[in-house]
Amino acid sequence: MALRIFYCLLLAFIPTSLFAQSHNLAFYLGQATFSNPLLKDFTNQLSSAKFDSLRVRAGQKPQLSANAVAQYAPSIGSFGYDQAVTNGGNYSATLNISQVLFNRAALNSRLQTIKNHQDSISNSASITRIDLKKTITAQYIVTYADLKQVRFQEELFHLLQTQEKYLIKMVQGGIFKQSDYLTFLVSRQAQEVSISQFENTFHTDLALLNQLSGIVDTSTVVLEEPNIQPANLLPITLLPGYHKFIIDSLQLINQQNLLSAAYKPKINWFADAGNQTSILRNFYRNFGTSFGLNFTLPIYDGHQRRIALKQIDLQQRTRKVYLQYFNTQYQQQILSVQKQLKDIEQLLGKIDNQLKYSKMLIDTDQKLLNTGDLKVNDFLLAINNYRSIQFSQTQQQINRLLLINQLNYWGVN
Repeated sequence: MALRIFYCLLLAFIPTSLFAQSHNLAFYLGQATFSNPLLKDFTNQLSSAKFDSLRVRAGQKPQLSANAVAQYAPSIGSFGYDQAVTNGGNYSATLNISQVLFNRAALNSRLQTIKNHQDSISNSASITRIDLKKTITAQYIVTYADLKQVRFQEELFHLLQTQEKYLIKMVQGGIFKQSDYLTFLVSRQAQEVSISQFENTFHTDLALLNQLSGIVDTSTVVLEEPNIQPANLLPITLLPGYHKFIIDSLQLINQQNLLSAAYKPKINWFADAGNQTSILRNFYRNFGTSFGLNFTLPIYDGHQRRIALKQIDLQQRTRKVYLQYFNTQYQQQILSVQKQLKDIEQLLGKIDNQLKYSKMLIDTDQKLLNTGDLKVNDFLLAINNYRSIQFSQTQQQINRLLLINQLNYWGVN
């Protein structure tokens, strides 16, 4: 008990920063961004998509390959494959080259597919960063509120500790009864328990903050007051959440282009050079070359193209429904948060005024108690009222910061 009292007195008179390291919100945001595996995954996906583009372009260049076949079809008596079909065997070794011609539409569609994929990854990364910032900021605000409550409870404990010295003297002088002191002692001990409870809550929330930020640390730190100001709201068309629907639309349009390119005529040239023979002993006479064009024109596919286009149209309709829902939710949330912020700011003004008079009442009651002109219960009642008002003030301040954090999700600083 004595050590506990000494510890609280130290906290009351000596800056906490002398005992623990101090961190601010920017520190945790930086750590969370650096350690988040999903953001690293998006970075790697973007790098991989660049190679996809190179592969598509490389596929349009002449393709060179080497082929070899050694086939022997023996005939035993009147049994075996027909020699007119097999020639007794087939031996070939050729170098082949081919290239697709007039394929610009298909190439552009495939490259556009990759670009849309890159844009989707970048947009997903932006959404992840915004969500991560909102989550870390909200947890930081809650944890800071815990620390603020710990400090306030310690301030009240120190006040009770100081007042207890005077009360003991007055009980010894017969001004107050022993029962008055015991009532006071119970309140002081309850205050000590309250400090422990808020400390436990602070440590729990701090551990969660570290976990969300990817920090392995169990030491106690001091959190700086978060300086969170309302951001400038972005037009809805500039939000990553809105941009996702634009990318989805471009992807569906590109699917139509890919489908159209698949039904266009295809032509490619080819050439080969090497040796082909059916009689191995005459192979030196059969070196040669060939070249030509290959033309393909799709004519009928059982209406597969028409079915695929209907599916794409249905996906576009679904996308528009979700986009309209997103617009509605955006407007509703902005108006709701702004209304709540206005109400809280008005309430905080009233609480601040109430807290000021409550503190004045404690100062007055403390003087009266020291002269024996106030009952102990009345002084404790004033302390409890002050504690309740301060707790309400802290809760509303934290609610205000959380609402600003929610509003900033739709804006930019």
